[in-house]
Amino acid sequence: MHCISRIRLIVFALLAGFGAPVAAQPTGNWQLPSRPSSVIGDLDGPPERIFGRIAGVVRLSDGSIIAADQQASQIRFFGPDGRTIAVKGRAGGGPGEFRTILSLHRCTGDTVVVYDPSALRFTWFGPRGDLLRTSSLQSIAEGGAPPYEVTCNNRGQFLLVNRSAAPPEGLGSRRPLVRLTLAAPGSTPIAIDTVRATERYFNGQNDFPRPLGFVTAVAASGSRVYVSAGAPAAIRAYDLTGRPVGAVPSARGTPTQISSAQLDRFIQDELDRNGTGDRNARERLLRSLPYHKELPPYRRLLVDALDRLWVETYPTPGAPFTRWTVVSSAGQLIGAVNVPADFHLYDVSADGLLGTGLSDEGVPQIWWFALNTRRPPGR
Repeated sequence: MHCISRIRLIVFALLAGFGAPVAAQPTGNWQLPSRPSSVIGDLDGPPERIFGRIAGVVRLSDGSIIAADQQASQIRFFGPDGRTIAVKGRAGGGPGEFRTILSLHRCTGDTVVVYDPSALRFTWFGPRGDLLRTSSLQSIAEGGAPPYEVTCNNRGQFLLVNRSAAPPEGLGSRRPLVRLTLAAPGSTPIAIDTVRATERYFNGQNDFPRPLGFVTAVAASGSRVYVSAGAPAAIRAYDLTGRPVGAVPSARGTPTQISSAQLDRFIQDELDRNGTGDRNARERLLRSLPYHKELPPYRRLLVDALDRLWVETYPTPGAPFTRWTVVSSAGQLIGAVNVPADFHLYDVSADGLLGTGLSDEGVPQIWWFALNTRRPPGR
């Protein structure tokens, strides 16, 4: 794993409540240790500690960790010490079974929710693995179609990036319009906005996300919905009724040009990540595609346990780290941290970052990094 580069953060006078200017608050460098503080995932050992493809991880208030293994169709519960508490789920269509696990969420308290788009439903579990209930998305998903993406806030409301029914109009890139709605199962959806979807590409045979294309990222807090549609680089904020409340301060900086060396690195990384099928055919496809001259501004948005917004700058191919910037619920830039490029961040607590990575042997693992937000002495 790559060491974490230290950064210096300059805090400016920004917009409180996305409206009136306020004074800057002092802050220090936010840092991670050079290696994970704890790891779950083995090459050999008990089957519950061997992962196929991890689709999401969350950390509960007592430090327990819950992981969704998409390949095994299982939800695995681990205590604060990393010991296995329970393993739930299997492939199927009944209660507690999954056709596809796309994502895992902690929405209210220590209850976790699994999004199964193939079954068009949510499955709710308690913190020790007890199956609480299932709920259909039929009434809240637009057209009854599984949303592209689902996230939730700490009020138990789900933000849906609804699916576009528009077919490709021809060869090349496209960004169909999609509706964003906010709802809880059984309630009437609230329309947030209509935006361009994550960029896709149609090559005459397949329609797939465009490599290094613009990304539509969303997140929901207890008072705000955040949307980044990729271009322009602004992150828009809405209240929970769908009313626009302004733009989030941008921390992206100068747009990053894509060099030929970076493009080559991106293609090789894509080929290494997807080891199935004909590698030569996949390489020919990747090299035949047109690419933007600049990287998109952002890749993902997250809301942490303190209701702060985390913004991931789109990573530069080959760079050793990815930069996340943190914005308070009042719209103030309060911190930033570099995380290893091979670490996929899923959940942020007050004291650390939880996500996934690969061991030196290529084994999928859960990584927990303690987060240091204290200002170094003398700074």
